[in-house]
Amino acid sequence: MIIGEDGTVDLENGEFDNVYIENFIYKLIPFNRGTAETWDFPQVESIIIHFEYAVVEGRIKLPISYEDFSKDQELIKRVDKFNLVYKKDYKLRLEPLYYLTLFVYNLATNVTVDSVYIGEKRLNQLAEALELTEESDCEITIKSGKGKKKIIDRELINLIFNIDKIRESLTDEDRRMLRSSDVDLKRKSDKFSFTDRAAVFVGYLFDYFDKDNQSKELISYLTYISEIVTNDSIIVSNDYMNILLRNYKSIRENDKKQLNPLLYV
Repeated sequence: MIIGEDGTVDLENGEFDNVYIENFIYKLIPFNRGTAETWDFPQVESIIIHFEYAVVEGRIKLPISYEDFSKDQELIKRVDKFNLVYKKDYKLRLEPLYYLTLFVYNLATNVTVDSVYIGEKRLNQLAEALELTEESDCEITIKSGKGKKKIIDRELINLIFNIDKIRESLTDEDRRMLRSSDVDLKRKSDKFSFTDRAAVFVGYLFDYFDKDNQSKELISYLTYISEIVTNDSIIVSNDYMNILLRNYKSIRENDKKQLNPLLYV
C-alpha cells in the first residue's frame, strides 16, 4: 500500500496513481486547510489511504474496469481532443483519470442517494421559532412520554424566547452548535434522487476542470461509461450536461439538500 515499512506515508507510491484524487481533495473538499503552509496533510493522507484500501479490497468499483477504460477508443479520442485544446503544460493521463472518476463516482453516490440524514441548521430552526413567537396567536406545546404542557401566556412566551437574553447568553460553543445541523448516521436521507447524483458527479468534475467548457465532452463520456447516466443523449450534445450543471448549482444553493463530503470520504 502507500504506507511504507517504516510507517510513513508515500502518496506517490501507491497501488495506483492517485495524483488527480489528491488535487481534487485539496481543491474541492471543504475542510479547514488554511494557507498552503498549513494544509491538513494528515487528513488528505487519511482520505486517500481509506479510499485506496477500499478499492484494493473491492469495496468500491466502477461498472467499467480500468482495462476496458484504458482501451475505450471513444474515451481516448476525447482525452486526446481535451489535451489539444487545454493547457499545453497539462496533459490528462488515463490511469489517474480512471481513479479520479472512481473517487468522484463514490463521493457523488455517498453524498446523495446513499447519504445519511442531515437536518435543518439549528440556527434556521431557532430563527423560525423566534419569528413564530412574534405572532399574536402563538402558543407553545411541550411534549414528553409522560404528557404535554401548552403555554399560551404571552408574557411567559416572551420570557422564554427573549431574543436579547438569548443573544447575550450564547457562548462560542453555542454559536458553533447553532451553525451546525443535527446528523443521524443511522437514518437515510430521502432528499436526493439518482438525477441529483448525476448532477453532483458532473458538477464535481466540472469544478475540478476549472469550469472549462472544453471539458464537457470528456465529462459527458465519463458520466456515460460510469453508468451514472445511461441515456446516450448525454454524449451526443451538451444539452443534457447543461441541465445537470444547472441542477448541481441548484443543489449547492439549496439549504435543504446539504452536501457534506467529510461524512463520506
